[in-house]
Amino acid sequence: LKSTVRFGLGPSITEAAHSALFVLFLTKIATATNEDDDFETLDVDEEFEKRASILTRAGTELERALFCRTDDCDYTVVFKNDAIAGPTLMKLICWCEAAISDYIFDVSPPADFKETDHPLNTYDAEAFAAILRLYRYVMFALGQSDDNFEHALIKGSTSSAKKCYARIRKQAMENEVASENANDTLTNNPAAAAARVLEVVASEVSRIADEYAAHIAPRIKSCFFPSEYESFTAKSEIQRRQERADVVFPRELANLFVDEFTWWLESDPPLTTVSLRALWASGDAQAALSVCCDADALRRQQMPSNNHDGAAMVRATDADAEPNATSANDPYANFPKLNVKEKAAPLIFKWIGIKIDDANIFAQRAAQSEKWSNDRRYKNQPASSAVELLRLANETLEAFWGLGIPCSVSAIRALTEGIDGAFQRYASELLKDVEDTKTADELPEKPRLTRYKKDIVDKMQQDALENMKRYSWVPENAQSLDTASHSYCAKLSALDFILDELGRIECDLPNRWIRMQRDCVALANGLVDENIDGEYIQEGGNNQDDFEASKWLEDVFASARQTLASTIETFSNLLASRIVFTNMKEIFYDGAYVTKDKSLSRLSVVVVPALDDYMGAIVFSIGPRAAARLLEIVASAMLRKVCEMFVRITLDGGPGRAFDVADGRAFVLPDLGSIRETFEANGDGLRQEDVRMVMKEAEHVAATMASETDPLIKAIQNNEGANPTQQEIMFRVLCHRAEHSASKFLKTNAKLPKK
Repeated sequence: LKSTVRFGLGPSITEAAHSALFVLFLTKIATATNEDDDFETLDVDEEFEKRASILTRAGTELERALFCRTDDCDYTVVFKNDAIAGPTLMKLICWCEAAISDYIFDVSPPADFKETDHPLNTYDAEAFAAILRLYRYVMFALGQSDDNFEHALIKGSTSSAKKCYARIRKQAMENEVASENANDTLTNNPAAAAARVLEVVASEVSRIADEYAAHIAPRIKSCFFPSEYESFTAKSEIQRRQERADVVFPRELANLFVDEFTWWLESDPPLTTVSLRALWASGDAQAALSVCCDADALRRQQMPSNNHDGAAMVRATDADAEPNATSANDPYANFPKLNVKEKAAPLIFKWIGIKIDDANIFAQRAAQSEKWSNDRRYKNQPASSAVELLRLANETLEAFWGLGIPCSVSAIRALTEGIDGAFQRYASELLKDVEDTKTADELPEKPRLTRYKKDIVDKMQQDALENMKRYSWVPENAQSLDTASHSYCAKLSALDFILDELGRIECDLPNRWIRMQRDCVALANGLVDENIDGEYIQEGGNNQDDFEASKWLEDVFASARQTLASTIETFSNLLASRIVFTNMKEIFYDGAYVTKDKSLSRLSVVVVPALDDYMGAIVFSIGPRAAARLLEIVASAMLRKVCEMFVRITLDGGPGRAFDVADGRAFVLPDLGSIRETFEANGDGLRQEDVRMVMKEAEHVAATMASETDPLIKAIQNNEGANPTQQEIMFRVLCHRAEHSASKFLKTNAKLPKK
């Protein structure tokens, strides 16, 4: 043989030695360079020009030598005891170990980095498959089993992963140092630089994982299939070996990447755009690493956990495995996870805290800088501060949805509670500048009680009549509201606008939350699959968990809604007090029931027309859209204040107001009916039950005023009445009764003066 002569071994070489030397010779040919003088003169057949073909021929040669022997000798004994075959096979073992110790670097594709001093030349994936089969047969020849080969292959995959990751990280650091990010260098902004390095590393890990799945993993699996000459091997055993060997490289690469990812998160980086890109790239890397191995086998190891933190990777017992098999025998039991939901939680809550602080500061400044005194009647839109605050709330929520990071429902609850607090802060700021006005818009002090004296009352009523002829208290349309009233209307409109929009924001939260969790499956430690509707879902995900979590997002703005409603009620009362107690003060005090002829100064003549104009002015100032929702609240407040003012002028109206029984029956009671009709508005205003409840005290006063004098005196003398308030009402009605008997009773029993 040419090869034996070439090596000077002579014709006495054994068959085992010849096979071993021939295989070694073929491996040398496959890895030789053109400059190698030892082999350039060899007459190599044309079919061996490609390394894959040469290495395949080497494996086939050794396979036949092992399994196609004509004698009954044990091939292991023959090869191990042969003086030439044994050492030659050991050289082949070393060569194969070197060939698979960094296969990501050597195999092309994928050959990610090239260095001139690398000991082996690049070879393709088919050549890599041939090396693996050759390695297996060499180990068989030396008396080792598939278990030994599997262990050696796992060792080579582990070494390849470590070397590959070291090159990736080194290259990423060098690129960052050489980049032109002058403002974000490792010295000036280490957080941004670290995030960019992690993003590059994650992208490269994803690429390597994809290339491993496409080119390396199928060859690793195929090397365990027995040849046609080998004895039968159970399919389940082959499958277990394939799974154990297939997962080693991505698992080791994932371990290294998860360690760096954890270190980066523990450095407390801010959630900037750069950091988010790094997180998203990390999610892609995890997804690529998860599916680059046997995806079906990996899915079998995933089971949903009982908590709300998403799917956890746990071991699923193989069909052929023993029931008590430990996780050490399960290649997927400890597959590393990013656990972003737990690890990134501090970053998310820190980001939420910053957003909440910004929202509260904005709410305070917006409320303080708004020009509430401006007349908005012709703008028909809410205050710009309310619009901007809602815009900020929507943008904050959109920024949260855009994080693309899996998180617990407590995170979105914390954010919504912060936004809820910002709305409450805005409402409280609106109330800060109304204290002085609130004090001024109260009922005036009660005058001293007096008893009826005809001469004094006639003189005061005559003066009041002359005064009514000179002045008109009925304002002209919208001019009836002053600056303070317009300010209250503007604030009411702003608060109503926010209250109305809160419901729209709130109803969208559960769906957006569920969509967010499903959109970031790559970061949620799960595999991605496609259901029959074409929507992507997370393997091991729990739709019931999503539904239960979404329940926590119902009515999240309840506190803000309650505060806004309370503030609206407060401003409605302030507006009503301003109009009734301040703007209409002269109408009530100087115009209502001040004349001897009560038909000239009754409420339906001087007060009800003014009320109509003021209500129209309020609608005009608030705006028709807000008024449709606020009018009932404002009208209720106006009715309460009108009733309070009515009670004041009838029970504490001063010495100039005097009523007889006929006045109470002919004017006072009908006037209250007129007020009732005004606020009920033929069914378009307040409900009859609400009006009746508010006017209960005023109607009781009017009914008492329509009662005869003697029964009232007897009731007071006998201490009749359900409570002291009724006694006080009867007493004060007598103070304003234009009868001598009432005046005499008050003089005798209460010592009241005439004026």
